Amino acid sequence: MQHLSKETKWSLAGFLMLVCIIIGMFLYMRVTGHDAETMVEQIGEAGLLMFMIAMVVLPLAGFPVTPFYVIGGAAFGNVEFVLALTLTQSFNLAIAYLLGRWVLAPLFSKPKWDLGRKRHCWAYVLLIRIGPGTINMKDYLLGALRAPFGKYMAISWPLCMGYAVGFIIFGDAAVERNLPGVVTGIVLVGLFSITVYLLRRRFRMFS
Repeated sequence: MQHLSKETKWSLAGFLMLVCIIIGMFLYMRVTGHDAETMVEQIGEAGLLMFMIAMVVLPLAGFPVTPFYVIGGAAFGNVEFVLALTLTQSFNLAIAYLLGRWVLAPLFSKPKWDLGRKRHCWAYVLLIRIGPGTINMKDYLLGALRAPFGKYMAISWPLCMGYAVGFIIFGDAAVERNLPGVVTGIVLVGLFSITVYLLRRRFRMFS
C-alpha cells in the first residue's frame, strides 16, 4: 500500500466503502427477512419526492450518494429517476457550493486561493472534481476557493451524472435479475472510472 499513489489509495477506499455498503444492505435483508424486491417496493411507496429530498440533504452531511443511485432506478424506473436526478443533482451541487462559499471561504481569503484569478481556472476545477474525496467535500472546497459558479456547474454536473448512470442501470437490473443490464451497468461504471483516471493523468501538470 505504501507504494500506491494517493489517487489509487482514495479509489480503493471508495471501492471498499461501496462494498461495505452493499454488504451492510445484504446483512440487513438477511436479519430482517426482507428481500431486495420488498425493500425497493417500500422505497417506491414512500414516493419519489421524499427520495429526492433525501438525495439533496443527506449527502451534504457526508452520506454516500451511490446507494441512492443503485436503489433509485429500481424503485422508480430508470428514465423517471434519471430525469428527477437532473434536478436533484443541480440543487445538491448548488447548495454545497454556496455553503462552502459562505462558511469556509474566510479560511481561504488570500488571493492565491482564489480560483477565479487562475489562468487555467477550469483545469483546477476539473482536477478538484475528479480528485479524491466525497462529492460534497469537493463542492465545499470549490465554493471556499471561489471557483466561478458557471464553470463549477458546467464541469461538476456532467461528471456527477456520468458517475450516476452506470449505477442506476446496475441497481435496476440487479433487482430485476437482468444479467445483460447488470453487465451494462458495470461496463459503464468501469468506462467512467477509466476516463476519470486518464483525465487525472492528463491534467496532473496543473496540480
